[in-house]
This record gives sequence, C-alpha cells and structure tokens, in this order.
Amino acid sequence: MKTYKAFLLPVFAFLVASFPLSALTDTELRKEMTDASKKEILKLSQTEVTADSLGEWSEIIDSSLFMLLRRTEIYRGQMRVLVISDPSIIVKLYPDNTFVISTSLLDYIDSTLLEATADSTRRIRNFDSEREAMLIPFLVQEAASFALDDSFKAYKYSVESSGVSDLTSFTTRISPTDEEVFEADSLSSIILEVAGFDPSILDSWLLSLENFYNAEQIDSIFSDYLTPLPSAEKRITALGNSQETIRKSKADFAIVLASLKNGTSYKEAINSIDILDQRYPESLYVKRLSALIKHLRYLETLPAKDQLLQTLLPFASEENPARNAFMRIYESVPPAFPSSSAASGGKPIPGNNDYYIEAVEAYNNYFAISNESGMTSSRSMLLARSGNTEIIQNALRAASLSANEEEDTQSFIARGNYASLLYLTGSDYSKAQNLEGNLIDLTGKIAKPPFLDAGIPGDSRDLFLNYALMLNYLGDAKRAASRMSELKPFVETVAEKGSLDFRRVHAGDTVDYLLEKWGHPTEIVYDYHTENWIYSSLSASVQIIIDPENQEAHTINKIRLFTGSPISFGNEIRTGDKRDAFESVFGRSAYTSGDCEVYLVDGNRLSVFYLGNRIRSIVAGL
Repeated sequence: MKTYKAFLLPVFAFLVASFPLSALTDTELRKEMTDASKKEILKLSQTEVTADSLGEWSEIIDSSLFMLLRRTEIYRGQMRVLVISDPSIIVKLYPDNTFVISTSLLDYIDSTLLEATADSTRRIRNFDSEREAMLIPFLVQEAASFALDDSFKAYKYSVESSGVSDLTSFTTRISPTDEEVFEADSLSSIILEVAGFDPSILDSWLLSLENFYNAEQIDSIFSDYLTPLPSAEKRITALGNSQETIRKSKADFAIVLASLKNGTSYKEAINSIDILDQRYPESLYVKRLSALIKHLRYLETLPAKDQLLQTLLPFASEENPARNAFMRIYESVPPAFPSSSAASGGKPIPGNNDYYIEAVEAYNNYFAISNESGMTSSRSMLLARSGNTEIIQNALRAASLSANEEEDTQSFIARGNYASLLYLTGSDYSKAQNLEGNLIDLTGKIAKPPFLDAGIPGDSRDLFLNYALMLNYLGDAKRAASRMSELKPFVETVAEKGSLDFRRVHAGDTVDYLLEKWGHPTEIVYDYHTENWIYSSLSASVQIIIDPENQEAHTINKIRLFTGSPISFGNEIRTGDKRDAFESVFGRSAYTSGDCEVYLVDGNRLSVFYLGNRIRSIVAGL
C-alpha cells in the first residue's frame, strides 16, 4: 500500500500543477480581474489630482488619449482618466477602463523640455505640442496593450499557474511577458500612424529610456515603470525585426479603416480583417473592427425599404453611400407601420442570412472581451432583425440600457438606435419621435463630459433623416416635410469646384492642375476607388477619385490638412488656430459628422476636427 501511495503522490502533484484549481470561465475571470483592478484604483484615488490643478496638462492628456483610442477606433466606451500624485512614474490603463497617470511623469516631461528649450524661444512657443509629443509614446504602449487584451492574458495565466487569484499585487499579476511587450511595441507603431503621429518617435523614446536601465539609477523615478519590461535595446531590436509584419498589418488596417470611413469595399475589408484576426487572434481592436465591417456588409444586402430606418454605428465616417437610398424611399414609400419589419417579430431574417450570422458572431466575439454602449446599441439593431420575438425584446432592453449610459456625452449613437428600435418594434411610437427630436436639438450642445470624451462618431444628418422617415411612416407628412427641407441643403452638392483656395488648389481640380501647383507627392496610397496623395512637407494629403475609363477625369475629391500644415486659407486660417478664429470667418457649423464640425462655405464642405478648442485637422471637399 505504501508503495502504491508513494507512486500516486507525484502523479497527483503533476495533475495539480497541470490543471489549475481555478475552474472559472473567461467571463468570470474577467469580472474577477475587473473587481480586483477597482480595489487598486480605489487606493490610488486617494492621491487624485483634480483637472483644475493640472492646468494645460489636463487638456493635453485628454486630447492625446482621444487621438490614440477614439480616432483610431480602438474603443469608444466609457473611460476615466485618473491623475495621481506619486513619486514614481505610473502609466497604466486598468481593466476597469481607468487610465492612471502619475504627476511624476508630467514633471519629468516638463523638466526635460525646459532643459532642452532653455536656449530656444522657437520651441518654447510650441511648448504644449512638445509636451504631447513626449507624452504620446508612454500612452500608446498602454493603448496597444489594451487593444491586444494583454492584461487579461497575464491575469488568466497567473490564476491558472497558481490556482488562486490574489497571491500578489494586482499590477504584478498583469505584468506582460517580453513577447507581449514586443508585440505591443509593434502595434504601437501602427496605432501611431493611424492616429496621425510619426511612428519613428517610438525608437527615439526607447533610446531616451535606455539611461534609466543603468544600475546606478535603480532608485530613479523610472524604476517601478521599467522593472517589468525588457530592456530598451531588446525592444528596439525586436521592433526592427518586426518591420515587415508592421508594414503588412498597416496596409490591412488601412484597408479596413478606409472601408469604414468611405462606406465601400467591404469584401476587401473582410479579407483584411481575416488576416488581422489570424495575426492578432485575441485583439479587442480587431474584433471591434470585424463586428462593424461585417454589420455593414450585411446591411448592404438589405434594401432601405426593408430596413425602414438607418442603423447608427459607433465609428467616424466621412461618407455614407446608403443615405441616398433612404432619401429616395422618403419620396417613394408610403406610410408604414413596422408590422412589415422583422423587428416586429415572427418574420424571417431579411437580407443575406450568412452575412447576418457572421455579423452576430463577430459582435459576440467582441463582447466576450469588452463592452461599450454604442456597440451594444448597434448589435441590438442587428438582433432586432432576427424575427425572434424573445431576442427582439432582449435587444430592446439592451438598447435602453445603452441609451442611458450614453447620457451626458456628445455621442448620439445609442440613443438614436434606441429611438429607432422603439419605432421598429412598435413598442412606443410617441417616445421614439420625442427621443429622436430631442437628440436633434441637443446635438453639439453637450458640455465637456466627466469621462474621456467619446467623440461624435455618427452623422447628425442621419438623425434628421431617421426622424423625417419616422414621421412620414406615421402619416405626419407636414412635420416630415419640414425636417426634410432642413436636411436637403446639408446633403446636396451645390458646386462642381470648391471656391476655397488651398495654396492655389481647390476641391474639384484635376490631377494635372494639382501636379502643376503642388508638384509630385511624397507617396501615393492606393485604394480600390481612390488614390491618396501624401505631401509630407505640407503635412497634407489629397484624395483623388479614380475614373478607370478616363484618366483625364481624375479629380480632387478631398484636401486634408493635418496638424502643423503651413497651408492657410480664408483669412490665413490654418490648423492650430482656435475655433473662435475659424468661426469668426466661416460662421457656425451646419452639422456634425465623424467627430468633426462641418461647415458649408460656397460649395465647400469643411470638416473641422477640434481638440482642446483648437483645429487639429481640416478636410475640404464638395
């Protein structure tokens, strides 16, 4: 018996080591991880520094995070920024979506800049820009780790390897492996480019950190920050070795994001999504983009007359080709109660069923990792077309909760979709009209939100259109016509060539004229329907509409001016100027679209992206 028992003990020990004591599902583990992060955040909050006492830093932090997380479409859910007073440098995005930054980092940046600019008045005049440039590399690493879901991977491993979940501090349990850091560095390069920053700042930043790895500086403010990370030398080497993967991934992300922005080429975008999903199989970012693209591909198979109302999706677009179809059904489709819609229950799923199922699965994959009100509401719009009464009612309840979460933000995605669902399901026609009408009146009037701004990812013209359609379907032709009359000037193109002069180039000019005035571009990025000509020295780009049958008919569709562009127009307005200065020349905006305020000026559409009440970028088109 002793021999038998002696034999079993090492076998039992092996089994315990091989199979963790924890039998929690991933969903339960995520909840446990989030709860644990909240406990640590609670302690950190005791030394919170208020936004008022941070001065300009508060705006710089918010603007930087907006560029990295919102403009890249990584995440538009609720996020809190917590700045704490701490002697060590801390930069951490926690699983409860709290971004913690210590004042030591801000002080380090300021002292470094003051030392560097002591003899240069030119650089001091751009002090806030220099602050942002130094802050961005610290933030993008966390944004990339968040996009890759690294915290959960580390937490799950710590639980599975030990069998318990609270052996050490929470921060220690979510420390990344060297390979995860290298992967995050590589994705950081992509995120920087998508956000409009120069990816080469990563190498410079890593080199600047190298000194803080030295043994004699072990007690420096960087010691806690750098201890879990591989050396800067190893990271620079790994970044260099991954350039080919970065190049390919950048191209695939560019295709997906261009498809979202322009509302075209869904087939090509799906191919790129599949490649990215293989390359980053656990990425929150890729799964979010996948759900959006697959939802759009499904909607493309569903005629506007069967949708009745547009679905609002939580990303910043520049074009919505489907809008014209909904404009047409306003004129041609008679009043319709939603008994004809699958959203009322008891109807088969309309459109391509395979695409529908793929879109639902893509949303499920995203929600297994993350959650945000805009995505919940757009999924609810999708599920409401299931024809299943129970699923439809659950979708309506989820949409209601999402609409409540979106209160006091500038985004109207969740509330707009909830209004549509109240109509489509026949639940409450009066409430649907009131909510949609109130949203139109509130658009652009929300003060600075208490959390990181979600932006304005939708297009307020779609609120007008859905409201007019809703009124028309319900037989209120007079009010519907009034809303449509307000909308039409914002939708129709009124000129063949823009009147505004951008260094002697206008929207609508030919390619030959552009070459004559601006010369050859630094680079040309090809899409399936457009060419994007990059002029690096001008910090500008020009989108060219391709006519495959007539080379001479290629014309300028959009002119984009980015931060720091020397190109001015209209009373010497340029990027970096204040909103008040812009509107003193061009008046107030006509509508909002894709995080931008849109101004109609003599046949031009000027989409102006503001951050901190200053112009970050301008897109001029017809």
